[in-house]
Amino acid sequence: EPSSEEQPHTAMSAHMLMERFRAPRHAVEFWKAFASRSLVSAGVGLTTMFLWFIASALIFRDWFTQGNSSPIAVPVCSLIASMALATLVGSVGAAFIAGPVGEYIEDPRYLSVISCVLYTVALALPMTMPSAVSMVLFALIGGFAFGLIDTFGQLLAMGALPDARSAGHDLAFFNLSNSVGLALAAIIGAVGVAVTGGFSVLFPAAIVCVLASAVVTISMKR
Repeated sequence: EPSSEEQPHTAMSAHMLMERFRAPRHAVEFWKAFASRSLVSAGVGLTTMFLWFIASALIFRDWFTQGNSSPIAVPVCSLIASMALATLVGSVGAAFIAGPVGEYIEDPRYLSVISCVLYTVALALPMTMPSAVSMVLFALIGGFAFGLIDTFGQLLAMGALPDARSAGHDLAFFNLSNSVGLALAAIIGAVGVAVTGGFSVLFPAAIVCVLASAVVTISMKR
């Protein structure tokens, strides 16, 4: 590669600086992918962000009335550690299966939608049967489903890029969807808990977000 010393020097301006942070223009499919990712991140964040409170106030709410004398942090920490391990196992399983499934079903939209539905099934377990076992199963199935969502979502984002010459810039902007989703999760979760006075509302709210992500995904063009 030749040296860049001979290339003309261009002074940096405010307009050029703003262009570095500009979102892609006239890219409807890109914005659909962005919205889909934001919604699924919100759905995931609604449970992970409030996990300690879900475990202490919902799963182990009768800890002391059952005659236990140890601090409630003991079962809560044990549950969260078990969920982390289950999520890891599910994610590893998704990494192994994503390639073969992607070759068998070439349209990543359908794979992403199926993965979203699987994640809602995982969310329904602790919502309908609140227990430590259902939370671990949720982590296992949810980790597997989100691993697939993440894989096929990246494929959809790559296919929705408006210009290959600015792919790096556009993908960097696309990754902001994770932060947008977490911000939405914090707002929705805080409002939901304040209105209902309980943490059980987080699961149906997460299901709505993930299903909305699936609807946006299936509306994308290949």
